[in-house]
Amino acid sequence: MRHSLGRREPIAFDDLREVRAGGAHLVLVRKDGRTLELRASDEAAHVAATAIDRARRAYARHDKEHVLAAVTRGEQSLADWREALVRLTSPGGATFRRAAVDREHLLRIAEDPSQAPEARVGSAFALAQSLEAESPAADATHRRLRIAVEGCADDDLSAALEAAADGELDEKLIRRASRDR
Repeated sequence: MRHSLGRREPIAFDDLREVRAGGAHLVLVRKDGRTLELRASDEAAHVAATAIDRARRAYARHDKEHVLAAVTRGEQSLADWREALVRLTSPGGATFRRAAVDREHLLRIAEDPSQAPEARVGSAFALAQSLEAESPAADATHRRLRIAVEGCADDDLSAALEAAADGELDEKLIRRASRDR
């Protein structure tokens, strides 16, 4: 918590870029560049920085498991799955308790041939929904998705991934891509 004019402001793990002990301070650096320095003894600052770093890593591991489960269809109807994937990457999807979905993690799922076809397709679709048109991030993401599509040995999965990367979930393609697994 940060104290600001007598009120507490939560700082989510996802908002932190760096935590370190800096002399007699605990230094919290937010992703937006703002820095907060809290006075503490050298030992207390070191212990707190270590504890926060461990908690951030555990949070990230849990979040990755959550994302993999979220992009997998399971028993959901196509419409429900589509809606869940759009919500997953929407700007309002992050909360104090749950981090925003990391695009890099979604890309890794989409690119990973060891992942289930549904998870790869869901990740590609979620990414396609989250991208702003004609931005450097969108261009880089589209390139990586195209490489994943072109490198896919299974024609059915390649077609399903390509459709998802273009913002479409095709029931028949997904079913065919998933049939051999």
